[in-house]
Amino acid sequence: MFLRNSDPYAMISFLKSLIRALDGDDDVFDFAFVASSVTELPYFATRTKIGKKRIEEVIDSDLQGLAKYEERAIKAIKPRVKVTIEKDITLLQRTFVAISVYKLLIVV
Repeated sequence: MFLRNSDPYAMISFLKSLIRALDGDDDVFDFAFVASSVTELPYFATRTKIGKKRIEEVIDSDLQGLAKYEERAIKAIKPRVKVTIEKDITLLQRTFVAISVYKLLIVV
């Protein structure tokens, strides 16, 4: 799940949901930027069921029944989201490589 460039209010809502789940509430749902099949993009802000230890379910049907203006808004934002996803994946890959190299240098 990515939180970079997230709306602060959405982050606070998600953190409150995490706390509720950690406290044992088994009926916690919130949106998270996760691997999803809601759109053709590999990741998208999608409704999820949050458990004590992880996201238990990604609810992929949430884009059904959108108003026309919501469909247009999603269509308009997809190119920007795609670029952000690609940048984040590249950053994570570089970070993983850097950590792996660092671990090798420590062992040697």
